[in-house]
Amino acid sequence: MDRRSFVAAAGTAALAASAAQAQAGLEGRDLYELRRYTLKAGERQAAFDAYLKTALLPALDRLDVMPVGVFKPVTEGPDPVVFVLAVHGSPETIAMVNMLSADPEFAKAAAPYLDFPPADPLYKRVESSLMLAFTGQPRLAVPKLDKPRIFELRCYESHNERSAAKKIDMFNNGEIPIFARAGLAPVFFGQTLAGAAMPNLTYMITCENDAARAAGWKAFGADPEWKTMSGKPEYQNIVSHITSTVLAPTDFSKV
Repeated sequence: MDRRSFVAAAGTAALAASAAQAQAGLEGRDLYELRRYTLKAGERQAAFDAYLKTALLPALDRLDVMPVGVFKPVTEGPDPVVFVLAVHGSPETIAMVNMLSADPEFAKAAAPYLDFPPADPLYKRVESSLMLAFTGQPRLAVPKLDKPRIFELRCYESHNERSAAKKIDMFNNGEIPIFARAGLAPVFFGQTLAGAAMPNLTYMITCENDAARAAGWKAFGADPEWKTMSGKPEYQNIVSHITSTVLAPTDFSKV
């Protein structure tokens, strides 16, 4: 074997080993698909809720994509928005969900939604992101559904991939438990693999009400471990923009 062939073979072997290691690291971690639907105001909100309850959520259930959370902003803007969070156990179901229109049972149940004309659709647009759960919380934690709850969805953007990875390390290496101590129960933490405003991470926390949320963030900021961690040089200037949305679950949400 000549030198060029040897180097090529060695490189292929190294890539294969890295791929195998990466695959092992994915096992036991959720994949999250977060959809953001922008609707038209008025009666369309009820029609869209009906589509979710009678067509989309039953179809996801048949594919074992569960649980599925459905949320609406506590404070709405001029255009109503609905967030749908689906938990996938494998990449295969991600593709299957995006081909649902070919499923006869779904198509029948979704007919009122699918039959809206192009000039007057049920919703304006849907944005979607795909996320991989952090190793620090590999599975979504479902809160008690029989108790009052609100959620906060937060997105942290970074100016490059190295900084984004540093922020994920910060969560995995001690930041996640601080939320629970502060009364902000973690629901999920996800690294965005595909979506808008990358690189970024997105996470969701929950508590009883907005007063509890305010008290929780105050306790979080005063936590001694947080103060020590946030002061470390390696964790400086790794987040360039934060987006926060307070959400309420619908009465048919499973999260």
